[in-house]
Amino acid sequence: MKNIIRVVIVSLLGFAFLIYATIPEKNENVEAKFETIPRVFDSVNSDANFSSIFKKDEEKIMVFLDHDAIFVFKDLYKKLEISKAKNIVLIANTSNTPWLFKKIAIEDELEKLYKDSNIVLINDEKARFKRLFSQNSETMSSYFVYKLEKTGKIKFLFKSSVKNGAFQDGISQEEIDKSLDEFLNMLNLN
Repeated sequence: MKNIIRVVIVSLLGFAFLIYATIPEKNENVEAKFETIPRVFDSVNSDANFSSIFKKDEEKIMVFLDHDAIFVFKDLYKKLEISKAKNIVLIANTSNTPWLFKKIAIEDELEKLYKDSNIVLINDEKARFKRLFSQNSETMSSYFVYKLEKTGKIKFLFKSSVKNGAFQDGISQEEIDKSLDEFLNMLNLN
C-alpha cells in the first residue's frame, strides 16, 4: 500500500512539474528594435543566422505568420524578383503547438513547404519573435507585417489574413495568388 501511495505522489509531482515547465512565458513589452531581435533562432530553409539576415542600416520586411498563413506564403518567392525577396523574412509562429507535435511533424512540414523558397523562413517555436512583436493573436489565418528601418526601429505596418482553414481544408492556387497579390500590393512590391 505504501508503494502505491509513493507512486501516486511521485506521479502527481512529475505531472505538476511538467505543467509548470510548459507554461508559456509571459509577454513582456520590449521596444522592438534591431538590438532586441533574437540572436538565436532556427532558419528552416537555409543555413542563415542572425548576422547573415539582419544587418544594421539595412531595411527588412518581417512577416509574422500564423498557421494558415504559413501555408499560403510558401509561394511568395514565385512572385518576387530575387533582389526583393532577400529583403523579406518570414517568421512561422509555431510557439503554441504542443512540443511533441512540433518535433514529430511541424519541422518536417515546414522544410517540405519552403524547400524551394529563396525567402528565409524562421521557425519561432520558442516564441522569441512573438514576444518581440508583443503578439497575442490566437487566430489561425492572420499575419502581421513589420519593417526593420535603417534607423534600427521596428515599425508595425499592417495586419491581414488569409483564407481560414487553408492548411487543413485546402486552398486553391487562385486563392493563394489573390492573398499574396494583396500582400504585395499593400507593400507596393508589385
